[in-house]
Amino acid sequence: MESASGRRLGTIIETVVDDGPRLIEPPHGSERDSDELVEVASEAVLRMCHDLVTPAVTVRHLAEVIESDPDASPEIRRQAALIARESTEISEICAFTLGVVSGSRRVRMDRVISGCISSARTWFKGTIEEELDSATVSAHRVLMLRLVSNLLNNACRAAEPDGNVRIALTRDDTHAHLAVVNTGERLDPAAVFGPDGLGEPSTLGLRIVRGIVSRYRGELRIESGVFGGTTVEVDLPLDITAGPNVAPGSGAG
Repeated sequence: MESASGRRLGTIIETVVDDGPRLIEPPHGSERDSDELVEVASEAVLRMCHDLVTPAVTVRHLAEVIESDPDASPEIRRQAALIARESTEISEICAFTLGVVSGSRRVRMDRVISGCISSARTWFKGTIEEELDSATVSAHRVLMLRLVSNLLNNACRAAEPDGNVRIALTRDDTHAHLAVVNTGERLDPAAVFGPDGLGEPSTLGLRIVRGIVSRYRGELRIESGVFGGTTVEVDLPLDITAGPNVAPGSGAG
C-alpha cells in the first residue's frame, strides 16, 4: 500500500512539472514532515532539470552532426533527426521547469501531436492511427508537449504489445478537441483521481494532464468501454487570433 508521503510526493512532482518551480502546501494538513517533503521534492525536481540541460544540448549537437553527414545512410539520418528533436524537447522542458522561459505563444497542436506520434512509433509495436486537423492554441509549447506525450504514451502502454491506438484532433469555432483511444485494458475513471484528488501512482501522467487542461480552462473527460479500452478527450480554447486555419510555415510552434 502506498504511504501518505508517497501520495503527496506524486502531487508535489505533478505540480512542479505542470505549473513551474514552486512550493505547494500538502493536501492534507501541514505537518512538519510534510512541509519538509514538499521542499525536498521541489528541490530534487529542479536539480534534476538543471543536471539534464547540458547533456541534452550535447546529445542534440552530436545528433545534428550525424544528421548532416552525407555518408550516413537515410535511416541513420532519420534516427539522428529524431534524437535531435527529442533532445531539444528535453531542454525546453527543463528550461520551463527552472523558470528560464515563461509566457504563452501560439502553438500548432497538430504539429505537437505529429512529433509525439513519431517518437511513440520508435518503441510501440502496435498501430497508431491519426486524424489531425489544423488547430492553434495559446499556450506554453512545453505544456502542450507534456499533455500530448502523456496521453499518447499512456495509451500505447495500455494497448501493448500489438494493440491499436487512435488519436484525433478536430476543431470548431471556439475549441480544439483532442481524443486518444486505446484498445487495452479498461481504465476505471474513478481510480484516476480518487476521492481525495490524488488517485493511484500509475495515473500520475493523467493527473499532470488534468493540471495542464485546468490551467488553460479546458475540459478533460475519461471514458472506458464495458469490454475494455479507454478514451481520453481534451477540449482546449483556440487561439482566436490565429484565424480559421494557420498556413504551414507560420510562426505557430
